[in-house]
Formats: sequence, structure tokens, C-alpha cells
Amino acid sequence: MQPKAKATAFRIPIWLRVAAVILIVFGISFAIYKLQTTKQLVESEIIAVLSEEGVVDHRLTDSTTVALNVHSKITYHKDYGVKNRNLKLEGEAFFEVKHMDDMPFIVEAEDIMVQVLGTAFNVKAFEGDTIVEVYVRTGEVYFFTSDLDGIFLMSGEMGVFNKNTRTFSRVAKPDINVAAYATKMFVFQNALLLDVANQLSKAYHTHIRFESEDLKELSISVNFENEELDLILDIIAETLGISITREVDGFVIQSGKSNSEAIEP
Repeated sequence: MQPKAKATAFRIPIWLRVAAVILIVFGISFAIYKLQTTKQLVESEIIAVLSEEGVVDHRLTDSTTVALNVHSKITYHKDYGVKNRNLKLEGEAFFEVKHMDDMPFIVEAEDIMVQVLGTAFNVKAFEGDTIVEVYVRTGEVYFFTSDLDGIFLMSGEMGVFNKNTRTFSRVAKPDINVAAYATKMFVFQNALLLDVANQLSKAYHTHIRFESEDLKELSISVNFENEELDLILDIIAETLGISITREVDGFVIQSGKSNSEAIEP
């Protein structure tokens, strides 16, 4: 009869078990640290510029300038201008792009794109809006999506993209003051005072109300270039023989010329 094999229990020394636990914990901690460090590194590669309450002017490394309207944001890689000139837009911005033949400038807003070599144009693409607008002040742009052929827009033209129907179209008579929030250049030709007030309210982020409905029907032809709002309103009041006074939250347009200074700081 062969002797039965005797089972023996092998015990790992306690110091070795402790060392193994420490090694595992260290390995997990190191992995988490590397993940966090990598995430922070990736995030640091992206530059973001935001506008909350007022227009923000920003200059890119290629001397392209961006005027961000309120509640808008652009993001771009820190190597912008090295391999490409791409950026993303949320909201509205006016771009004056430095011309570069070998490197086009591309704005991406959701799934639409605007490509130029060098020009000045405005893009309005707020989240939740069904329409994306592109207005060209100078030069030419190509307005398209990744899966749809778009349209070319020349100086003075405006194109829109309907997100619901996914179609492009041109605006017959675009608002030439669409970028006035950035340029502070206004052209009013036989414009209703109501439209003038609305334009100024948007550009200077204030409230202008009318004392009576008939005042809204007054018309005026006047141009302004980079003027303070108080001066603009003073000129309008003098031209139309009306009174414009300051209120706590903006201005009120009234009948009759005031005997004193209409607009005071």
C-alpha cells in the first residue's frame, strides 16, 4: 500500500500580503493620477473666450480679431495658426480675418461651417435657435455643413441655414446693421424710429421705450460711426424735435423738445 500524500497548507507571510496590498493601492492611485493629469493636459490645450454681459474683443495669434456678442463663446486649440485656423462658436460673433492663402479660416457652429481666406463677416448661431445666420461685410465666404453643399456669400449678402429643413437660402434684403454691436457703425435710411430704437437697444444692451405709439412711426435718415449712445440719442432728438430722457433701466422717447438737457449721465 502506497502512503497517502499529506496535504500541507502554504501560508503567505503577513508582511508579503501587506506589501501586495500596498502595491495594488499604489498602482490604482497612480493610474487615477495619470488619468487626471492627462485630462487636465488635454483641457489645457483648448483656449476658451466667453462673453457674459457685454461684447468681448479678442485677438488671435494671426491678428484675426473676434468681437463676441453677449452670452457667446469661442474655443480653439492652443496651436491655432500652426496647422489650421479652426475654431468653434456658440452664440454670435463678428470676425475680421487676416488673409492667408495657404491656410483657410474655418468657424464651426454646431454642424455648420463657414470657410474664408480673409474677410469680415458675422455669424449668429445660438443654441436652441432654428436658424443660423451668416452676414458678409467684406470679401467672400463659403457657408456649408459636413454633409451638405452650401452657398457662397459675397460682400453685403446674408445666408441662413434652417436646422429643421436643413436647407440654405439667401436673405433678399439683409439688415446692414446686423454687426453694429461689434462695429458700432449704423446706417439708417428712412428708417422707422422703432427700428432705430431696437437696433440701438441691441447694440448697446439697454432698454429704449416710447411714451406714445405715434412716435414709433417717425422716420429718420442718419449714419453713425463709433459714437457714444448718449450722443447718438441727442442727435436723434435734435433732428426729430423730440425729447429722449434717461431712466433707471434705459431711456424713454417723448414728444416735444425738452427745455433742459435731454440726456444726462
